Amino acid sequence: LYNGVDINKFFHINQTDLSSNHVFTVGCAANFWEIKDQITLIKAIHSMIKDGCAINLRLIGSGETKQRCVDYVSSNKLTNFIRFENECSHNKMNIFFNEIDLFVLPSYYGEGLPKILIEAAACGRPIITTDHPGCRDALIPNHSGLLVPKKDINSLVSAINILINDKDKCSKMGKVGRQFAEKNFSIDNVIEKHLNLYLNFYN
Repeated sequence: LYNGVDINKFFHINQTDLSSNHVFTVGCAANFWEIKDQITLIKAIHSMIKDGCAINLRLIGSGETKQRCVDYVSSNKLTNFIRFENECSHNKMNIFFNEIDLFVLPSYYGEGLPKILIEAAACGRPIITTDHPGCRDALIPNHSGLLVPKKDINSLVSAINILINDKDKCSKMGKVGRQFAEKNFSIDNVIEKHLNLYLNFYN
């Protein structure tokens, strides 16, 4: 059984403006470790920018690989498109999720279920993550988000483009993600599942 998420703390505030004037914004919040692989996401966004795509990336986190990522962004003159932000308190993450259009976690660490993905889904955001144990369990493939192979820049570009080019799909995936989080990962439901498991064990 997975840990639950407080769906009253993480919720959809209002639909991000996906009009023609809006710059599509991708978000990622994770420790900057090799296995979290933010550099693949950064390189994917770089590739899209070179192709003329209007897109921004917001990154939250700290860690051993952050400086390498910062140096890459700086050396490729991407600072107007890719922003590194200070870590914020957990209770402010709901605002972050609601300010982005898409949450991406390129991690390839078999870490169990990344809670950050469920929090993003609870806020009505579609997610893209790797087809890797734990990560893949946080979504309904092709319904609440998309799965990509680990460390695959081209596949990540293609997945992001699918959602940039179809705002209805982006919105629908976000709604399905919220429903998925409510049904499977709300704290109340998870507690009930744990209690039933214990009762069945002792009976």
